[in-house]
Amino acid sequence: MPTARGWVERPPKDRLAIASAFVAKAVYGFSCNRQLRERLRLNSSYFPPKISRLRISHGATACPPHSLGLGGCTGPMSPTQSQIDQEIASQIGTNPLAALPSNPDITQALANYVAAANSLSSQLNSNLISIYQTAFSNWANQVLAGKIPNTNPPQPPDGYQAATASDGWTYVILGTTPICTVPPPGYQMPVVPQPTTTMVIGIGSEIANTNYWAATPANANVPNGYTTPTPTTAADGAVGFFTFVATIGGGWWEKVG
Repeated sequence: MPTARGWVERPPKDRLAIASAFVAKAVYGFSCNRQLRERLRLNSSYFPPKISRLRISHGATACPPHSLGLGGCTGPMSPTQSQIDQEIASQIGTNPLAALPSNPDITQALANYVAAANSLSSQLNSNLISIYQTAFSNWANQVLAGKIPNTNPPQPPDGYQAATASDGWTYVILGTTPICTVPPPGYQMPVVPQPTTTMVIGIGSEIANTNYWAATPANANVPNGYTTPTPTTAADGAVGFFTFVATIGGGWWEKVG
């Protein structure tokens, strides 16, 4: 839009500046304008290339996410500084051994990056935990409904961490320590129905090309929702996991795996 006095909307150069500010905040991972102003106040030549992108990649050797105050992790790891530098060089693509520039504001800039990296990694880890809790809950509900055996729970993903390179700059990388335990904090493993001492499993033949098998007359004392703990062979030779569906006076077996 051409610029002219009295025209509506901002002139292109102003809109370009606003758009550039939004892009800069996204690239540098800043959540507010104050951080961007502070970053611009420092001469950009003082910063190594790609230092503020905090790009997330995979395969880092990392210290445990609980070092960031998240808890629930399965064991500490203590990577050496050399390993951290190697992962940062591989994931971020910058030289972690470069000498720091002579700048009176560099100490504060380094501290700001530590705080920003810790905040970002905490947000990412919280999101991972929430996603895993949902996945675990869905799996547990399937187990309790007798749809799947209680043998293969979903595993938690690895967590993110803030890692400081030898040159003093801090990055966000993906570690190799699971974000939490199995089950996740606040959850319990689902308890499947236990067989009685007089239970007799009797699985007959498939019912008319369905996913159900008839229960033989010998079938007795099987609780509703009980799933065979190991692959079981039916009378017609079908092999798999079967869940009992009780009805009045009998029931049938559903093949679930």
